[in-house]
This record gives sequence, C-alpha cells and structure tokens, in this order.
Amino acid sequence: MKKSIFFAAILIAALGFTGCGGSDKNGGSLKITAKVENGANYNNLVDEVRAVQSVSGDDITIATAPYKNGGFKITLPEKIDERLLRPTIMPTGVTVSNTNVKTTALYGFGAYKSNIFVDALVQFNVELYPQELTLAAYLYVDADVKITGAHALETYDCDLKKGWNTVYGIQNFIARSMKYTTKKPKIDLKWYFADDLGLVSSAPSKNAKPFNF
Repeated sequence: MKKSIFFAAILIAALGFTGCGGSDKNGGSLKITAKVENGANYNNLVDEVRAVQSVSGDDITIATAPYKNGGFKITLPEKIDERLLRPTIMPTGVTVSNTNVKTTALYGFGAYKSNIFVDALVQFNVELYPQELTLAAYLYVDADVKITGAHALETYDCDLKKGWNTVYGIQNFIARSMKYTTKKPKIDLKWYFADDLGLVSSAPSKNAKPFNF
C-alpha cells in the first residue's frame, strides 16, 4: 500500500517476512468471526469489510464480508495466487524448517461504506498496555513450516500449516522484547476500529480492487 496504514502491517514488517473475535484452526481457509468493540456505533457508517493485500503498491481485495450488528464474518481463501507469494527470509539465529516455503501476509482489514474507505479494523489485547501489547496478524504459507529461534530481542515460535495462520505478536515494552507465536495467548484479543484506539488510519490511495492481474 502506498499511503494506507493498516496497523497490523507493523507486525508483518517486524516478522521479517518479505511480504472479542476469533478464528478457526490454522491451515487452509480461515474463518474469522469478529465482534467489534463499540461496533454498534458503526452500523450505519460501515456496510462492508475487506481483507486487503498489497501488490506492487496497489491495494488488492482477497475477501469481503458485510458489516452488520457490530461485527463481521469473513473467510480468507484457501488458495492464493502464486504471484502474491514471496520467499521466506528470516534474520540470523532464526531457523526455517522448509526453506522452499513461500508466504504472503495480509496487510489489514478495511471498513467501507458505499465503496468509500472509513477506517481500519485491528485485533489487539490492550489490557496490559503500556507494559505489554498483543496483536494478531494473518500469514499464508504454501507448505507446512516451523520458524523458531531468536534474533536480538525478538523470538520466534511459529508452527505454520499450509494455508492461513494467525500469528500473535507480543511486545513487552519493559524488556523491549518481541515474541511471535502461533500459540493463542490465554488473554482475549478484541477487535477495534483504529480511530477508537487513536491509531493512524489513512485511506488507501485508491479503492481496493479485486485480485486481477
């Protein structure tokens, strides 16, 4: 994305991959059911949620769902076009069990009204902030792979299954450390509109279009 900022992209970038709501088990397609905090306030302001990726600076929509009753249900597709996939590159000290695996990361969820961008939707646990913050992001891999190890203050404990996976980023501000894991935290993560958390949420440079090269 050239100008849009979906906050979950911070986790994606930090992961080093080139490239109260919940979700079903990792692998294959991924069904996400989200009840958004204060979501009813947006019932008349939002009518659609789009799962968005970025290709060569263009916003690409890979899945959509209606927004109603303060939330949404969306399914990320089981298969992703190979042109969206990139090699997995990790820092020194981090082991990738299958070096041939390719990945793509979802850049975020956009809320729209009549095809006009309204805000970004993010999935966080903010109860322990400012000591600790946990957020969720979504990563697709074209084969099973384990990513484990440590680099500087970052640790990785990811057991990824072919298809979509939820990756949790746990940032400890006191230790200045970051952990990435596919193990669901014991604490609940909730969905928010970015504006409600005071996060920057600029509109995409143009309306996200369906995937079509």
